[in-house]
Amino acid sequence: MHPCFAFLMAQCCDLWLCVCQRNLSKYNAILAHQPWRLTVRHIEELVKGDDCWSLSELMSATCVLTTFHALAGLVLGVGVQQETDLVGTTITGDTISEASADTGSQSMPANEESSKETDQLRSLLEGSAAELLDEENCNKAEEFEKARRAEELPDAQQPSSQPCFMAMDADCERFSGNLHMAHEDFLMSSKEYSVFYLQQFDWKTHGAALLERYLPGLSKLMDANFETVYSLTQNTLNGQQDIDTLPFRRAVWYYLLSIKGLRHDDYNYREVNVFLNIDIKKYIKKVACTPESISRADYMKIGYSFQPHEKLHINMLASEARKQAEMLHALQAINQYMLI
Repeated sequence: MHPCFAFLMAQCCDLWLCVCQRNLSKYNAILAHQPWRLTVRHIEELVKGDDCWSLSELMSATCVLTTFHALAGLVLGVGVQQETDLVGTTITGDTISEASADTGSQSMPANEESSKETDQLRSLLEGSAAELLDEENCNKAEEFEKARRAEELPDAQQPSSQPCFMAMDADCERFSGNLHMAHEDFLMSSKEYSVFYLQQFDWKTHGAALLERYLPGLSKLMDANFETVYSLTQNTLNGQQDIDTLPFRRAVWYYLLSIKGLRHDDYNYREVNVFLNIDIKKYIKKVACTPESISRADYMKIGYSFQPHEKLHINMLASEARKQAEMLHALQAINQYMLI
């Protein structure tokens, strides 16, 4: 559900919503689709002049917006749909929900290729990845760029021809103005922006501390959420017991941060291409960048023979990593504004 629509259904003041949405539309669009483009100028537009926001209000709004973006990926990534009787809703395409209903709590039918990929992943997680992860003579910038790639498949950037649903109520459109923005890949060669180095501004040391200063208690809740999703495990892989999945979970997390322009020099980005094949990278990227384009085919062809609860966890990892990436971009821009 569009947040404006939910607000209107609660019979709240649409005049207040017009003012707030007009001020936040550009900020929200950049935050959702190209957060690396956020600058001090965007913060100034919100905290100066008429109908301005305080820094604490802006941080609170940012938390709400990033949470909504993350939930969009989680919900659409597992095929949850709006009710068909909801005003403005149009259900189209071959939905993921139908796929899940067909299989119940059992794992999805796996082809021979995905079964082999899963066996290989299990072998890697059990220790055979050591040679592949050797960092001697490793070019960190080159490995970071290799890890970000999900374009080997021709349609990696293209929306599915059968999206889960497309909906926009007329009452919502008047609050978003004429601003239209979509996901674009972060380009290493761009002269308009640069890589976000986590050694210079990370979540625990800088982001959470800044948030705690203006919104006491909220940073601890967000941090607990990140930690819970990141560390969640049953030590199983498609029914196989006693598998340490930490390297796989870590690869999902850092891959998602990398496509949002964030890099950590202490992480071995070779892990990403060792533990994630092209199909799962493509799926994760859709969850975090274009969740409205995810189809049943995407869900079925995830690259490995995973059970439904494992696919849900991948969605949770991608969604929470996206939220953290957006929060860091926003909080860094706010911090830079405060230093002027």
